Amino acid sequence: MTSAPNAKKPQLPSNNALALPASVSGWFNRITRRLSVSQKISYGYGIALGIAICGTVGGFIMGDRYQQKAIEARQDANQELNLLHSLQEGVLKARSHQQQFIPLTQNPEMLQDEYLHFLEHAAETEQVLSELKAYANSGNYQNSKHAEGLPGFLQTYEAVPETYFRQVKEVASQIDPVNLTLDKREAAQKLLLDFTNGPVALKFDGLSDELTEVIKLSSQDTQYAESTLADAERLRFQIVTISILLSVATAILLAIYTDILHQNICIM
Repeated sequence: MTSAPNAKKPQLPSNNALALPASVSGWFNRITRRLSVSQKISYGYGIALGIAICGTVGGFIMGDRYQQKAIEARQDANQELNLLHSLQEGVLKARSHQQQFIPLTQNPEMLQDEYLHFLEHAAETEQVLSELKAYANSGNYQNSKHAEGLPGFLQTYEAVPETYFRQVKEVASQIDPVNLTLDKREAAQKLLLDFTNGPVALKFDGLSDELTEVIKLSSQDTQYAESTLADAERLRFQIVTISILLSVATAILLAIYTDILHQNICIM
């Protein structure tokens, strides 16, 4: 029985709707030209899986990099604020103990205890001030933006604490708590009062007042760092999501191309 004259021969299914762009297809064929058909299929699935994995990992790495920078900025801001609070605490306590010397001239034992407390807070203040200077000179601080004006503050009051503590010790060395007669007690009180109202002590008070403003501005820097970290975490999520989607899309296209190649082999 002969075929009808108008009957058409069976044709292979058209894959135009599923074919990759010509440039991608040509690129893939050039790379795999020397491979056997079975190798092309195996490698195609492997590459598709590899792209999905590498793209996802790359997205996490990029996102983590942005997030890590923001975390470090927040840590630096918190470190600065903690140092400033510690400095303020030491300054206030040292000044408070020094001012208590005047009424305690009537109680030698308590005066000696108060002086020991003063020395303790003076040492702590000098230690914190040293750490604060080191932080202000660090690369992390100098390579980032700050609004609190810490370098200017340290430059203005750099020698004030040392001068204040030294002169307090000099004044205290002129007082013998154990052998304070009435006349010596009155002289000691006058000496202490004159120092308390003198220029060095008042300059030390100015440091405390200025420090309050620096802490206020440093708190704003800390809030900004927290906000930046939140933005970085959102950006990280977006980068990871986009990288996963792009990787999966690329892997799907390669998988489709490999399936088409496999179907053509089966039909042939």
